[in-house]
Amino acid sequence: MTKNTDTTHASCSDHTLAEQLETALAAQARAEAARDSLLDGIESALEGFVLYDADDRMVAFNSRFEELFSPRVAIGMRFEDLIRSAVEQGLAPVGELGVEEWVARRMERHRNPGPPFKLRLNNGTWIRISEGRTRDGGLVGAYTDITELEEQREHLEELVKATEAATARAEAAQRQLLDAIESSLEGFALYDASDRLVVYNSRYRDFFSGPERAVLPAEPFAVETPGAPFELVIRTFAESGLSSLDGQTVDEWIAQRLERHRNPRGPFNLKHQDGTTIRVSERKTSDGGTICVYSDITELEEHRHRLEELVAKRTAKLEQRTQQLRKSREELERARDAAEQASIAKSEFLANMSHEIRTPMNGVIGIAELLEGTELSDQQRRYVSIILHSADTLMDLINDILDFSKIEAGRLELETIPFMLRDTLGDTLQTLAKRAADKGLELACHIPPEVPDHLMGDPTRLRQIIINLVGNAIKFTENGEVVVDVTLVGQGDQGARLQFDVRDTGIGIPDAQQERIFEAFAQADTSTTRQYGGTGLGLAIAAQLAERMGGPMQLDSKPGVGSVFTFAADFGLRRRKGRRARCARQNCAGDVHWWSTITPPIARSSRKLS
Repeated sequence: MTKNTDTTHASCSDHTLAEQLETALAAQARAEAARDSLLDGIESALEGFVLYDADDRMVAFNSRFEELFSPRVAIGMRFEDLIRSAVEQGLAPVGELGVEEWVARRMERHRNPGPPFKLRLNNGTWIRISEGRTRDGGLVGAYTDITELEEQREHLEELVKATEAATARAEAAQRQLLDAIESSLEGFALYDASDRLVVYNSRYRDFFSGPERAVLPAEPFAVETPGAPFELVIRTFAESGLSSLDGQTVDEWIAQRLERHRNPRGPFNLKHQDGTTIRVSERKTSDGGTICVYSDITELEEHRHRLEELVAKRTAKLEQRTQQLRKSREELERARDAAEQASIAKSEFLANMSHEIRTPMNGVIGIAELLEGTELSDQQRRYVSIILHSADTLMDLINDILDFSKIEAGRLELETIPFMLRDTLGDTLQTLAKRAADKGLELACHIPPEVPDHLMGDPTRLRQIIINLVGNAIKFTENGEVVVDVTLVGQGDQGARLQFDVRDTGIGIPDAQQERIFEAFAQADTSTTRQYGGTGLGLAIAAQLAERMGGPMQLDSKPGVGSVFTFAADFGLRRRKGRRARCARQNCAGDVHWWSTITPPIARSSRKLS
């Protein structure tokens, strides 16, 4: 009986154990399923997850966590080993701290978890770390990648800083602008698109202020919100008696002023009751507002009125003076015409009279020459010589007067005939050789080979110029030489331009007298006429002839050194079929320098310079 009872109890115990084992296995299966589900959930999380036991060994982690600290992440790894490994890999941001100090600080925060904190890894990744203790003394950690959020935050912070800086600059610029507007000598105001006052300065305010009433408040001059409408400002101004109204009613004046304000057409003037004149300039802004500038031009207006009165007086005087000048001009024109007619009549008279005088003078000279050829006593012959010399002098004077009269009357004409330059100059200087020899002077002529000899022009007038210049040079030279130089200035197919220089070693001409030396009847000084004689017509005639032939005559002179008279003349070139077989002077063909020392006919000599 007892044995059966024990067997029954054993069977019950086995059955109970089996049930308990089955229950335990089922619970284990559920726990493992729950664990796997939890791990799957942790693995699916966007954050890195890690679980440490009470000994600070890694129990579980997901792939997100492994990615942050790979490749040295393994189950059973201690936290301290993990962060040291991160330092060795260059992942942990040790910074200026030493490795040990950084590890100690991180371990302290790990052992005593607090609020979540941020950590920027050396690869630029920002992570947010949240750590907390479990009931069994373990630790769970969540690592969230907040790099994008941090970049957005930094960007927003930069935008905020930039906005604050821009705002500060704008406020500073506004203050500067308002200070500048306030410091301006002109009144300034800005109205918005609704014609409400936005900004104005004290000068603008003062214009709308009277002794008893101010249209605009004293402060602030830059209003925060749009202030009084423009119509109210000018109505108050007009009704307070500050405007002169220009003979209009208040409403008429306001209507006209509003129309000008809303449709600006350029500056205009406003009169203040106290007599002040204001120049108003208004202009529309891009947003529909209006800028007003008021300038006090009272002083300018008063000055303008004074100037207008002065101009009116001066204009009247000028018109009176103009009438006088017009009358004087007409009288001068009549006097000029009369003088010109008188000058022409005088020139014609002198030309006719000189021509009439030359006929009897030729008779006197001819009879005197015939008388000289008869048998005369020494005294009679001396008298005849005086008659001939005086007649020649008078004939030269008559010829000069005749030529000068022709030039003044415009009746002098130049010939164009063929002539030989070297023959003409040689013959011309030969007539002056005796005068030069009597004074012991050397008279010479130099013509280079390139100067053409066969020319077309007026040899008579060229001879007249040379005689005047060389004659004067001999007259005013006591010792030394008188030289005529001819140079070629330019040559073409049809003509040539020659320059003539007459040099002497005479008394020279002072600078003060050189400007008037070519005037008619002029000489260097009054003593010249007494000492050397002459009328002063020769150089005047020579200068005008030279100008007619090619250019003005020029003078270069130094007192005590001598003078050089220079003129240029244009000549045509004479065409020849062949070279002349013979020349009046053997060396005038143009292939050698022609240098001739001119002597009286009895003792004449020539020399060639190759």
